[in-house]
Formats: sequence, C-alpha cells, structure tokens
Amino acid sequence: DIFKKKFAAAILRILKLMPVYRIRDGAENLHKNEEQFNECIRLFLKKESVLIFPEGNHGHTRKLRPLSKGFTRIVFEAQRQHPEMNLQVIPTGINYSHHTAFNSRVSIYYGKPISASEYYKEPLTVQTNVFRERMAIEMKKLIAHIDDETAYEEILTKLNATHPDYFDPNETNQRIEKITKGEAVARTERRTPLLYTLATPLKPLAWLINLPVELGWRKLSKKVKDPVFVTSIKFGYGFSVVHIYYVLLMAIASIFIGWWALLVYPSLLITLKILRKPV
Repeated sequence: DIFKKKFAAAILRILKLMPVYRIRDGAENLHKNEEQFNECIRLFLKKESVLIFPEGNHGHTRKLRPLSKGFTRIVFEAQRQHPEMNLQVIPTGINYSHHTAFNSRVSIYYGKPISASEYYKEPLTVQTNVFRERMAIEMKKLIAHIDDETAYEEILTKLNATHPDYFDPNETNQRIEKITKGEAVARTERRTPLLYTLATPLKPLAWLINLPVELGWRKLSKKVKDPVFVTSIKFGYGFSVVHIYYVLLMAIASIFIGWWALLVYPSLLITLKILRKPV
C-alpha cells in the first residue's frame, strides 16, 4: 500500500523494490501481481536474482512464520514460460542478536540451492505445497526457530537464560531442542569486548555529547506503534538527524580548532559505540 504514494513509490523503485498486492489491498488489484511476476522472470533471464520475503508479514518472534504461496507462483511461472531455465532457489536465514537494541548484530546464512525444475511437475497444486514445505524446512535450519507456539515464551525465557549465540542458528536450535525435551542446557559466559571495557570511563562524556539526539529519539520512539518498525525508524533517525547534529558540532569545532575539526566526526561516532554494550 505504500506504493500508492507517488514519491514513496519512486524512491522504493530506485532501491529496486517491487510492490506485492494482497487481498486486503483490494481484490481488484490482485491482477497487478502478474506484472511483478513477469518482471521477476525478465530478471531471471538476465541472470539476475530476486530477494523474496516469503512470510509476507513481519514479527520479532524467533520462529519461521508460515510461508505464502506467492514465491512458488513466481518460480513455477518462470519454469512454465522457460522450461530450459535452470532456476535455483536459495533458502536464506536472517539472525538478529537483538531485534531492537542499539549496537546489536545481524548475520545471514545461506542454504544449498534448490532446483525449481525438481518440483515443477503435475499435479501442480500438490507440488506447490511440497515445494513450500521443503523451503520452510531448509529455512528453519538457518534461523533460531522455536516451533512450539503454546510454550513459546517459556522456551524463549529458558533459552535466553543460557546466553545463546544467535549468530549460530545451528547451535541455538540444538539448545532449543534440549529445552523442549526438558534437558538441562549449560549457560555460556559471554565476554565483554575489551574496547568497550576500556572506554567505560568515557560513558558520562558520551552521554552528554549525545544528549540532544538521545532525547529526540526517546520522543520519536514513543510514536512508533508497531515495535517491529523501531529498528528501521532508528536507522533512519541515525542516518539523518544524528549525522546532521554531528556535522553541526564539527562546524562549530572548526571555528576554534580549524581543520582539526575533521577529526571530531569519527570521534563522535566512537561515542555511539561506547554508549551501549554490544548485544
């Protein structure tokens, strides 16, 4: 629905993003998805790739949500139009150390390519579900996945108590399996980075320097109704407001210390790193 706004649509297309029309966007718009599917096929023929988020929605639970059929339609339509196409689908997993915390980390894992031609055969209605299930199985290996929805919060609490390394989905999923079975899982001690420890005495100064943008963010964050959007908005805030603020500080410093003020900018960025303990 954001593509309805011409300015936003122009920016998103520059970023090589395509719209997907859902039933809640109006049944009369669903036929427009064919345009997007054909655009994907044109990209495949040019040996380019398309990144698809098959869950079709967002959330911050540590589990794979049900996959939509949209990506299977794109894949099977490409195979129908071009049987000679050796289309490969690569399951991918994104892992956050913490979804919203500042100074958190993210890792991306890629699974083995799956040949689309292996699944494009009759009956297609059955093969669509088989292909979708295969992708779900492979993607669950690449992320921390808690399958038991009824005991999700309990399992997550016990998992976090062991200090898992969410960068390693295989190791994390082994812990989840043990917790689900009622087995004991040893707590892993995580070392605080040496640089953060050495810079701890500078935290009061870092807080003082960044107080205006910190207060601005606290005010802005209260307006974010969906917690899943916090990280994206925080990134935009840091990319715009924080950098403008730092440039102003650098300009003021240049009045007193001349070109040495250029060194102020990287120093200001360092203050951000020592404000929050890495997670």
